[in-house]
Amino acid sequence: MNWPENPLVPGVFMERLHRFGAYVRVRGRREYCHVTNSGRLKELLYPGARVALVDHRPPAPIPGLKWSPPRKTRYSVRLAIYRGKWVCIEANIAPRLLKEAW
Repeated sequence: MNWPENPLVPGVFMERLHRFGAYVRVRGRREYCHVTNSGRLKELLYPGARVALVDHRPPAPIPGLKWSPPRKTRYSVRLAIYRGKWVCIEANIAPRLLKEAW
């Protein structure tokens, strides 16, 4: 699938803080990330679980312009591994993934 946003980035889930926030290890750093699904997802999001995230930072800033992030979090969790397969946790993307797979 051509992901509708920036390319996906791998990460390791660390801790769910509340419905929409979690810590994930991304590129060797602990990052506060947005979780796109408010459900519990305990079988998917547990310490050590492999996840895929979208990096919302623009690919390259224009020289001379000051960049200010439009969001509070740089990353959003989109996929998680479940029984050896990637599972989409974002409800509005899952139907598009299924349609393209068919």
